[in-house]
Amino acid sequence: MAAVAAATGDVDQAEHLLDEATTVLQHAGPWFLTRAMFVRSILALRRGNADETIALVRDCLTHIRELHDKFALVYALVPLAAAAARKGDDTWAARIWVFATPSPSAQVPRSSSSLVHDLREQTEREARARLGPDRWARAYAAGRKTSLDSVLEDIDSGPGGSRRRLAPSRKRLRRSARL
Repeated sequence: MAAVAAATGDVDQAEHLLDEATTVLQHAGPWFLTRAMFVRSILALRRGNADETIALVRDCLTHIRELHDKFALVYALVPLAAAAARKGDDTWAARIWVFATPSPSAQVPRSSSSLVHDLREQTEREARARLGPDRWARAYAAGRKTSLDSVLEDIDSGPGGSRRRLAPSRKRLRRSARL
């Protein structure tokens, strides 16, 4: 329901539903919470907060890694790539697309959610245009050699290996404490 509210632009209702879901599902296990984290990351991106989006996706990815959930991985990486592009790191966004683009053998369906599909299409189109075909292809090819652990390391370190400053909002901290 929160994803539907977010897709229709009712951010307040989406946040309310996510708060309820987090409270109810906090002891149900990480699989149930990854969806809430994912929708929160989309909302943070819509509010223009790329750093919060990245931090939320990082939290989500740690659960996804634990669960070996390839389907959730494809979805979670879309807002991560969008946040990277919005921060001006189109090369990183291109490397992330390797994970966000399921191979035919992975049997992961293309995103049917307009929440994800539209964001993915727009971000990829804009990042490709800014990088140009050659730089996009090189960055995308480099991403094929990347692992989920490498993506998490990329989140934790910025350009040149310096630690990224991902100061979560107080609201996000309260929610994470419940998880």
